[in-house]
Amino acid sequence: MRDKIFVGGIFTIIILLFVGIFIRGIKDISYAENRELNTFPELTTEDYLSGKFQDDLERALSDQLVFSERLKATYNEVKSLSMSATVEAIKVSRLVFGKEKQIAVDSSQSGSSEHVVEPENIEKANDEETLLPEDEKTRVDGEESIVLLEEDEIYHLEEADIHVELTPFSSNLVQIDETGQLVYQKRDKEAQKDLFQNKADNINELHEKYRDLKMLCYYVETDVDLGFIDGVFTHDIVKQFRDMVDPSIPIGVLATKQLEDYANYFFKTDHHWNVNGQRQGYEDIIHLILGEDEPLIKLETHLIDGLEYIGYKSRETGDYSVFDNFSILYGSLPEHEVYINDEPADYGKKDAYMSGDFEIQTGKNYYGDCNGFDYGLVTYDFHQEKKENLLIFVDSFSNPINEFIASHFNKTYIVDFRYYESEYGHSFDFSAFTKKNDIDIVLFSGYYFFYANDLFLVGD
Repeated sequence: MRDKIFVGGIFTIIILLFVGIFIRGIKDISYAENRELNTFPELTTEDYLSGKFQDDLERALSDQLVFSERLKATYNEVKSLSMSATVEAIKVSRLVFGKEKQIAVDSSQSGSSEHVVEPENIEKANDEETLLPEDEKTRVDGEESIVLLEEDEIYHLEEADIHVELTPFSSNLVQIDETGQLVYQKRDKEAQKDLFQNKADNINELHEKYRDLKMLCYYVETDVDLGFIDGVFTHDIVKQFRDMVDPSIPIGVLATKQLEDYANYFFKTDHHWNVNGQRQGYEDIIHLILGEDEPLIKLETHLIDGLEYIGYKSRETGDYSVFDNFSILYGSLPEHEVYINDEPADYGKKDAYMSGDFEIQTGKNYYGDCNGFDYGLVTYDFHQEKKENLLIFVDSFSNPINEFIASHFNKTYIVDFRYYESEYGHSFDFSAFTKKNDIDIVLFSGYYFFYANDLFLVGD
């Protein structure tokens, strides 16, 4: 009898949660998870027979269930609290890393131990590699000379020893005492080598097949590339990727050469770059594509007074005690149109934020809400027919500077493979897309997980 009552109670709760969806209404955005939510799909015979409807329905139910966002946030809070006894006990001590990689422990802590902070898990990679020959100096294809590998700016990035005090913050984050920033542990360059090789092979094959297109890469070094815990910045991951990519393909990098660079370029609580990093990224990318003589847009920053930004790292742990001030990068642009998935639209809400027209909500993803969320395809048309057309493959790092980059070209197409196929209903076809849109230049731009992720491979 008790079992029947228990099962009946659970069933009743599930029904109430389901019915509550339609009473509350359909939600579009999860600020806790930094993404748009799945909504209920339209039932068609084709989708049902293929199984797509069932998959979309399952994702929608997961996202739209009443209290689902609160439950996910609670999970993160419980996970964070489960660490609290350990973390609070060791917060009286500090992990000090420098050239000798020694750990100094406060005398109030009995004994000493090395606290290893594990980053979040991603799929393991094997050790298979296919690198360009180390002794390859130059190559000539027709009349095109290839830049010597030794002259590439990436190879001039020097290893730097750092001295930094760290405090454990959660199971996979530590806090830099000097700057207050939350950082993940550096990834081992061997761990995802095959994924980087897949990306490099993909780019190399496209470059070889489409010689009429100018191809470039831009790599954003973040904490997962840097050895805060090891006490040394080696730049070994971006250098390894440079080795894998055809030497005739230019690669720019937002490099962190010292602790001050990281504090200047990135949020404390989020993996994305702040307005300083955004500005540097814009300047780097334009000079990478068009040369140092290309005039840049005059950009300014606007601080949103009193707005506390809780970035992804803080949202992940459920600990909102650390936050960032929030600023916007903006500039005056020529008249242009914007399209989201081929429909006329406004991208982002910078003007609204600058005028104070925004909702204050603890844990809200202001980075996405203000600068623009992620979509399969965002198109800018500046009607500058004498200029070239640009195609950029991106992650969310480009969102704040898309419009500034696009202002230097006629039309700019920004593709995010995390959403393209689901929003268009078919996979991306590089050959068809570049021909249809008369593309001249192709840029690959992102951070570690853009390059070490088969999801971002370009289909042809």
